[in-house]
Amino acid sequence: MEQLVKKRAVIKSQVTRFGSFVDEVQLGNKNIAELKTRLKRLEKLWDEFDNIQTEIEENEKVTNQCCQPGWQRCDEQSQSTERETFENKYFEVISHAEEITELNKSVNKTTIVDTYSQFWANLPSLNLPQFKGSYEEWLRFFELYKSLVHDNARLNKIQKFYYLQSCLKDDALRIINSLEISEANYDVAIELLRERYANKKVLIRNHVKNIFELQPLTRESHVNLRKLIDNFLKDFRSLQTLGEPVQHWDTLLIHIVSIKLDKQTQREWETHSKNITTPKLDKFVKVLKEKCQLLESLDGKLANKFNERTNEKVSMHITSNNEKNSLFVLHFLQKQ
Repeated sequence: MEQLVKKRAVIKSQVTRFGSFVDEVQLGNKNIAELKTRLKRLEKLWDEFDNIQTEIEENEKVTNQCCQPGWQRCDEQSQSTERETFENKYFEVISHAEEITELNKSVNKTTIVDTYSQFWANLPSLNLPQFKGSYEEWLRFFELYKSLVHDNARLNKIQKFYYLQSCLKDDALRIINSLEISEANYDVAIELLRERYANKKVLIRNHVKNIFELQPLTRESHVNLRKLIDNFLKDFRSLQTLGEPVQHWDTLLIHIVSIKLDKQTQREWETHSKNITTPKLDKFVKVLKEKCQLLESLDGKLANKFNERTNEKVSMHITSNNEKNSLFVLHFLQKQ
């Protein structure tokens, strides 16, 4: 019994010391991190006290069976008061400590937001590309980002990390979302993105697939033809960057793209290249671009003619209405 009372006294003194430590933290004399560590330890003391106090109460019940009734009630009240006093003190210091830690979190968040806003306000404005996680867009994105940010000696790694986050969206952003912004983590973020998207085999396959799956043209249209040329050249140049020997693929690429053209443009290309044994890709692309310019010019002329005719009709309609109005006025005046 004596040993149990001593153990209980040790626990009570630990709670008292913790309360004093909390007061020191509030005065700014102690570290908030140490408070959090001590708080975790103190939370375990409740079970220890409850077990010891319960055992003391059980032992006293056995002892009190031999005592007079008035003494028994006195001992029971004493133990009840002991438990109640400890509970009040324990939960008081626990609540006080938790209030301080929560207040500290709030202050830190405000400081971080203010620092973040100030940091962005001081960064130079850059027109950066956006990347959502498309393999086909990775090379174009990273080459531009690399030249504007990654290789920029005037920016430190934390600044580069902020810029990187501002460029990424959707799947690409989720890859690095778990990383805290720091100099060391910037290199980790770049490496994670490269591991995911700089997969040369996948990139080559996707760009080749895109060329084979170019949208066929069903009629002459400078808009659709321009789109086809742009899409083809984007994938072609990406394959060049990836080191594929596209300079030897002229015949194959011309065939793939030419069968995607509308019938009229196909005939014009066949007529143009009928005396050329091995046509060159750059010449083929040049012919298509010239066709685009021609169609644009024709569409512009047709639009102008349409506008002229519409204006003529509107003018005739207004003139006709004016003549009718004049006749009506003249007729009215004659009656007067």
